[in-house]
Amino acid sequence: MMQFEGTVASITDYSHAGESVAKVFRVDISGVLGFDFVPGQFVMISAGNVPSPTDPARPKFSSMSICNAPHEKGFIELCIRMPDRPGVSKYLKEHGRVGGKIKLKGPFGNFTLANGQVDAVFVATGTGIAPLMSMLRHLLHKNFPGKIWFFYGCRSGDDFLYRKELEGYQKKFKNFELHASFSKAMLGGRMGYIQEVVKNYSFPKNKEGIHAYVCGNPASVQQQVDTLKGAGFGEKNIHFEKW
Repeated sequence: MMQFEGTVASITDYSHAGESVAKVFRVDISGVLGFDFVPGQFVMISAGNVPSPTDPARPKFSSMSICNAPHEKGFIELCIRMPDRPGVSKYLKEHGRVGGKIKLKGPFGNFTLANGQVDAVFVATGTGIAPLMSMLRHLLHKNFPGKIWFFYGCRSGDDFLYRKELEGYQKKFKNFELHASFSKAMLGGRMGYIQEVVKNYSFPKNKEGIHAYVCGNPASVQQQVDTLKGAGFGEKNIHFEKW
């Protein structure tokens, strides 16, 4: 585990009805030596001297998944939901800017890719897409030969995170298949919830070599896990992280 400081190099904002839903921060750490991670891991971040709720004398650190892949050096990409409750995320929503400083420590976490998988299924809602982007980018960079299914659920086209990149992968890679579902407004996808898309999808009968990765809020993750089990996925082949 390392502790270091980075500088915000760019910010991509996703807004709906004039309100910021999520922001992607690219944090420059080119001056940091020896920081390594595996896809799916996270860092703890602090910004603006936001105090810890349990110890106001110390800064609050919040968990944030790393979105970039390990081969993408010199920066850390963070996809952060913009809430209204006090904390590091709210501070970044209101005061985050290019050139600003973010303190980081890590990496942490065991939500990582399984060894020996033949095919991969990714299922996410909202900013739960963050660790899955790291995994996906890594697999595509390594020319993963198996099939990759990517299921993503959000409210509308406005908060379809990484949409351009994912649609680009679908055009570029024959083994990559993207499915999006919108719960509020249908814009270039299906209306409804992503678990229904997963439930109705015809996966191969033999799922022994297929591993599924799920991330999102606890209620959503449990729904996706139950749906995958109902579709015939074994418990040992379903990996998940709840936020």
